[in-house]
Amino acid sequence: MTTNKYFIYCRSAVITHDRTSSIKLQEEALVNYANLKELIVAGVFSDIGSSKAGLRKMLNAIKRKKANCILTTDISRISRDIKFFKEITSAFYDGKIEEIRIPPNVLRNDAESRMTLCIMSDFCNSARKNISDRIKRGIAAKKLRDTAKPPQN
Repeated sequence: MTTNKYFIYCRSAVITHDRTSSIKLQEEALVNYANLKELIVAGVFSDIGSSKAGLRKMLNAIKRKKANCILTTDISRISRDIKFFKEITSAFYDGKIEEIRIPPNVLRNDAESRMTLCIMSDFCNSARKNISDRIKRGIAAKKLRDTAKPPQN
């Protein structure tokens, strides 16, 4: 049996006043969890906003067998994009990812966990679409309000 090595992945959808406070809190909680569970952490990756650079680096490192497990605070932190979930699911099927931990839950490389991951990815993709639609409606409403206002002198 091989020893599991974990990559911690943190993401914040918005840039905060100090640009990293949410990510720092996630990383701190996950490092504490890893220490408590005596998990071996091989690295930490993070992204802010819509950037996927950290996620891409992590997935490439998993393919190079630098680690075989992911530790994150929420499945939507990994991505709401179905493309990246397909990569993760493929890595699960190929045996490159043995486990995804979302404390207190553990998804292991078995049929039930793969199905759960597929369901979760569908929910995340649906949430992504809903957020996008809501933003588009808000922008359209603002444009309508702005065009309805009389010119200011």
